[in-house]
Amino acid sequence: MGSSLALYHYLKIEIGLDIRVTGLDLKKEVIEECAQIANDLGYEQLEFLVGDINDYNDETAVDMVVTLHACDVATDMALARAVKWGASVILSVPC
Repeated sequence: MGSSLALYHYLKIEIGLDIRVTGLDLKKEVIEECAQIANDLGYEQLEFLVGDINDYNDETAVDMVVTLHACDVATDMALARAVKWGASVILSVPC
């Protein structure tokens, strides 16, 4: 999830793009810690949610999907969802 913070900082703060980022993870503790960091930094368009990408239906299209260390079949599920959303950029690093 730290990669979501770094990606947001680079694209939004350093480059100045108008973006919104959602980080998903199954581990509640990870989400709570990252959400607190994002809040402390004032990253208003960065949210963290506990959940599985297979169950995430808040979006119908996205521009970019990033997966880092997605374990087991999580990488496959993220890639399938990225294709379904029509993401023009997919960055994936499996376990």
